[in-house]
Amino acid sequence: MIKYVYICSSRFSGSTLLGLLLGSHSQVAMVGELSHLPKNISINNKCSCGVPVRSCNLWMKVIELLNKRFQIDLLKNPYKLNLGLINPSVLVDKVHKKRSYKFKRKILRGLKYLELRYGLFFFTPFLRHFDRVTENTFIVYDTIREILKVDIVVDTSKDYLNAICLYKKKPDNFRIIFLVRDGRGVFYSGLKRGYSLKNSIEVWKNYYLRSYNLFNKFIPASHILHIKYEDLAIDPKKTLNIICKFLGINFEENMLNFTNFIHHVANGNDMRFNKNSKIKLDVSWKEKLSSEQKRYFENIAGGLNRQLGYV
Repeated sequence: MIKYVYICSSRFSGSTLLGLLLGSHSQVAMVGELSHLPKNISINNKCSCGVPVRSCNLWMKVIELLNKRFQIDLLKNPYKLNLGLINPSVLVDKVHKKRSYKFKRKILRGLKYLELRYGLFFFTPFLRHFDRVTENTFIVYDTIREILKVDIVVDTSKDYLNAICLYKKKPDNFRIIFLVRDGRGVFYSGLKRGYSLKNSIEVWKNYYLRSYNLFNKFIPASHILHIKYEDLAIDPKKTLNIICKFLGINFEENMLNFTNFIHHVANGNDMRFNKNSKIKLDVSWKEKLSSEQKRYFENIAGGLNRQLGYV
């Protein structure tokens, strides 16, 4: 039985939209980027239900049960719950600004990638961090499933390294949705948010180069579903039918009206606060990117974009 669904994608690729649609199924709960939960508790970020995390009916129940399970006080020290080393770009807690935190994240993730990609297992003793993250994440998943009485939890954390660790722990119950978007659209989304040319393209490129290789190595084709953002936006009903079949559940028409439901998404795109369920395909990059910018993208990432199915 499938209990856990993890959406992997680069930023600005529609993971929040897909999560909200899936979370509107009667058997499914979407919890946003769960790896950011300690941060959201710390800064008391606003949940999509309309109130801050420390006032949210769901998250306070989760915190209460986790406090008992781990014998900790998450309201006083949220980072006692290790759900992974994150790299927030919008809502940043003071701990994520520390050089020591950034250095630890870079080193551990680099070593884990080398271990998985090239089988360099002599790094393994230094990577127990990922074992703890995996164990804690499943505990939070099951706590949410218990409280909301749903069969499946959808996590949009997007971290391909954690996704593989989670899958290897419970392959029979865990599925990955690999969401892609035309890299030129992601490139433009980065530029209009103030990111540099290099950053706007390199983050997308590195994500898919690395995740694509690892998924091919560790995840059977029957346990990972490739979805295009463009297909989802153009024909959400058809795409959701495909996803529901993959997850072994029946499509429900109400999934398309995702704003009719109360979701508890404490971290993710601001569209989680939308009041309108209308889905509109965003291909503004076609007109907004200059010819020079399109050539720049083609020179650096055109080959990868075509590999992902875009011409």
